[in-house]
Amino acid sequence: MRLFAYLFVPREQWCYLGECTEMGERPEAIDGHWGPWSNWSECSRSCGGGVMVSERHCDHPRPAYGGRYCIGERKRYRMCNTQSCAEDAPSFRAVQCSHFNNVSYKGELFNWSPVSTPATPCQLHCKPDGKFFSRVLKESVTDGTPCSPGARDVCINGKCRRVSCDWGIETSAQEDRCGICHGDGTRCITVHKEFTQKEGIGESASALGRFLAH
Repeated sequence: MRLFAYLFVPREQWCYLGECTEMGERPEAIDGHWGPWSNWSECSRSCGGGVMVSERHCDHPRPAYGGRYCIGERKRYRMCNTQSCAEDAPSFRAVQCSHFNNVSYKGELFNWSPVSTPATPCQLHCKPDGKFFSRVLKESVTDGTPCSPGARDVCINGKCRRVSCDWGIETSAQEDRCGICHGDGTRCITVHKEFTQKEGIGESASALGRFLAH
């Protein structure tokens, strides 16, 4: 025996988004609006320039009945702990590779070291010490990892982002001709020095040079 369920809808009414309403009528669209920003997260690094993140949600209110979704960024980032690390400290990328030293790879354990890959700077590409192959161990490095050795630009959410001289992420800050961030080019220091360079050998060796540096 087969049972059938019927939905009775009164005349001149229809079902709209699960509700019985007057035919031709529908709830007014509700556009979404952003909620408040969350507190900043912990810094991803203790030195060398880490990243903090704050996020918000489109739930004040949520869009409904065909309303528009919120426009704008859901997450925002800022740099933190920008002081230099100790000179003998391993690079942040090397630390991330070393996390896989105790993870079996094809039945063996290896000590992994970072490999530079300019085409994909935000992948964790590592190589076993003493071996002639490398592997991508993570699709995205930890936020705050420099895009390349010695660079100020960092990886955030898997993408290389420009970090300006004021440690702002993709701000308009620039260094002037004196190397000063936000400078106007009037604070250069002129350095005068002399040096003696010998050419030839014996008594004929003599030459004097001078340079001027700004």
